[in-house]
Amino acid sequence: MDGVCLTVDRLEGKELQFRLLPETLRVTTLGSLKAGGRVNLERSLRVGGRVGGHLLLGHVDGRGRIVSRRRAGDSVTLEISLPVPLAALLVPKGPVAVDGVSLTLDSRIGRGRFSVHLVSHTLSATTLDGKKPGGAVNLELDPVAKYLRGML
Repeated sequence: MDGVCLTVDRLEGKELQFRLLPETLRVTTLGSLKAGGRVNLERSLRVGGRVGGHLLLGHVDGRGRIVSRRRAGDSVTLEISLPVPLAALLVPKGPVAVDGVSLTLDSRIGRGRFSVHLVSHTLSATTLDGKKPGGAVNLELDPVAKYLRGML
């Protein structure tokens, strides 16, 4: 949910229930969700399934904040700030998940900021069209970059 890897604790009709651990509440935006609010929801990939995009795990690295939103035709560019320690994991044109939506980083990455471009399909199929400057988002950064950093 919104990029956070969770296990369904209970399912009743269209209602899903999850158990959130203190670490999940500390690192993500899930603690600020309101009843009836929209979220991005995606099932996990089954082993042996087709990978049709970026390799992301659903393990949120931290929160970012929308700095600006610029519309150009039917697309939108979001500039997002993030904690400086996480910025070291940004790879130009590499993957990033914003509220669980797999996106490609712009090649312009600044200290503690990055940009992503949202095409019309992404805007209509996710909650990102409703994100405004100042809003918090969950971020997952390139897992390959994380593994490489861990090896150094």
